[in-house]
Amino acid sequence: MADTKHIHKTLPITPEEFQPGGVRLYSHTQEEISNVIIKHADRRTCKYDGSWNLGQPNNLRDMRKYFEIFNDVLYNDPGDEWALQRLGFVTLGYCELEDPEWQCDPRFELEKAFVRIVICGQDNEKDRPATEKIQQYLETLVHEMLHAVFKLFTCQCNDGCSEKALEGSHNLWWQAAAKAVEEASLVMFMGLRLSWERKNDMAWDAHTGENLPNDAVLRPLGLDIKQILHKLNFYREERARTSKKEGECGPVSANNCIRGSGTIDIP
Repeated sequence: MADTKHIHKTLPITPEEFQPGGVRLYSHTQEEISNVIIKHADRRTCKYDGSWNLGQPNNLRDMRKYFEIFNDVLYNDPGDEWALQRLGFVTLGYCELEDPEWQCDPRFELEKAFVRIVICGQDNEKDRPATEKIQQYLETLVHEMLHAVFKLFTCQCNDGCSEKALEGSHNLWWQAAAKAVEEASLVMFMGLRLSWERKNDMAWDAHTGENLPNDAVLRPLGLDIKQILHKLNFYREERARTSKKEGECGPVSANNCIRGSGTIDIP
């Protein structure tokens, strides 16, 4: 009798589980994570009032304060597997997953997996108003925290879960959750408007090779395909200008992937 392939059957995350320590690492699909974030955002009605030191906008203390606010209100602190750091100069943000199983250096042993969130500062932009810096810090922070939730709890096993996962870091499940958090923040934080610029994220994923969904799929997520295509064209033109300036444009070698060499139109 032929062996039957084992399929990992995940379960939806209930509101009762979506609380500190209630969600297991690497145990759910992207869809399940997105759905529980949407439900959680819809049912929260509390409001927070935060403050920031305008005289010293690049301070980690206020960043941590808003991290705790966002973590509690928007993501309900499903786990304590977080780390927050700030590094210098331009406003960028990223998060990276650290897992004990991936360690190569025995001198620094991790007890459990966690996500390191890095928010880069703007110390070199002295002429920029403090309020603009703070606004961008908060937008970057809440954006990267959503990435962290997906990194921590998405199962990528080879028993069916990896096949279900959508490609791209700003895929449709991430976009659906981001839309809910974006709308909820207006209510919860007394009108604080955090500009996610989700159309730019979708355009960037398409620019790096991911498939761009059609307008019927994007519209319910609050995304305009015309705006995405406009931004995608900007990224391509910027890439072409940079390549020309650096002298990298030229014929594509045979048997090479053309993704990094430019784009072509096929009639």
